[in-house]
Amino acid sequence: MKRRKLIAVGFVALAALVFAIAAGGVSGATKAKSITVWLQVDAQSGWPDVVASATNAFQNAHPGVSVNVQYQSWPTHLQKFDATLAGGNAPDVIEMGNTEMTKYMAAGAFQDLTADKGTFANASTWLAGLAASGRYNGHVYGVPYYAGSRVVTYRTDLFKKAGIKVPTTLAQYTADARRLDAKFGKQGFSPVYIAGEDWYVAMGFVFDYGGNIATRVSGKWKGALNSPKSVAGLTAFKNFFNAASHGSKTTFVMPSHTKGQVMPGFLGGSDLAVPVGADKALAEDWIRDFTSNSAEKALEAKGNIPNTTSLFNPTKINERAAARSWFVPTAKHWVDVETGNVLRTMLAELLTGKYSVKQAATFASDNITSTLNQS
Repeated sequence: MKRRKLIAVGFVALAALVFAIAAGGVSGATKAKSITVWLQVDAQSGWPDVVASATNAFQNAHPGVSVNVQYQSWPTHLQKFDATLAGGNAPDVIEMGNTEMTKYMAAGAFQDLTADKGTFANASTWLAGLAASGRYNGHVYGVPYYAGSRVVTYRTDLFKKAGIKVPTTLAQYTADARRLDAKFGKQGFSPVYIAGEDWYVAMGFVFDYGGNIATRVSGKWKGALNSPKSVAGLTAFKNFFNAASHGSKTTFVMPSHTKGQVMPGFLGGSDLAVPVGADKALAEDWIRDFTSNSAEKALEAKGNIPNTTSLFNPTKINERAAARSWFVPTAKHWVDVETGNVLRTMLAELLTGKYSVKQAATFASDNITSTLNQS
């Protein structure tokens, strides 16, 4: 409870700070002679040529406007960003981790890009998990940049000895797990390793079956884990967990319960946002160049996942895994759901049999509803 209060105080302070900056107004006219872009050091070491190419394209369209790219580090960039907001000198473009977006969107730290969404390349086919992280209350505040996916690691030698191949459906994978357990099972062996309270894995099952964690209804959040589809997903997770095992060495995509599809995964990744006080027009133009088809293809060539399914290469395992993705509710109090261990508690209750899947999901949904609708 004490931690929740500390988070709330920090949030209010940020909200007040951003409101003060926003009250100063943002000029609709482009007068800047330069823009400042904050990217993470990943770009500096991994794809400086992509950054340079986008900057060159931008400057060709805006003669006389310079671009000051400043590279930041993940552990310190938010603290530095808060300081620039306080000082009224925030960058024009900032890279944010997808899980970092909600706090700042809710506080009003970013400019609304909704009206211009269609001007960004592939906006209609942005990765679902990244696109969701840049939306708040129906408005767009972040443009997907690039992503990373999760795949299954497994022992090819054990698969070969058990006479099984890479599964293409969840039912097949569950049967394979039981087969591995029967052949190699002994103390300390588990055919697939999943931590029982790993809610990132469990929620993949929920979304695979068409369920959700929470939805917006008439402007209010409503927990959805006890909906029929969510319960079906949680039941499938419990059944799979009970047949579980461990593997390593190589990778394959977690299969869906529907043949030919992959299970939705929680994507890691980044968005690009325009802070309040920035030159919105110029910032958007630079983002357009940096997320163009050519730029995203160049990022893909460096081993990243592009921000759109339209550029996916079906032969690349990481892109197949990212084809379906999900994201947590973009509510300012979602952090309280996580720190309150609501989902972890639910999984422990349903896996141990303390409550039925429906009962545990209902308790969690009620908790999520009340938590997300706090003022």
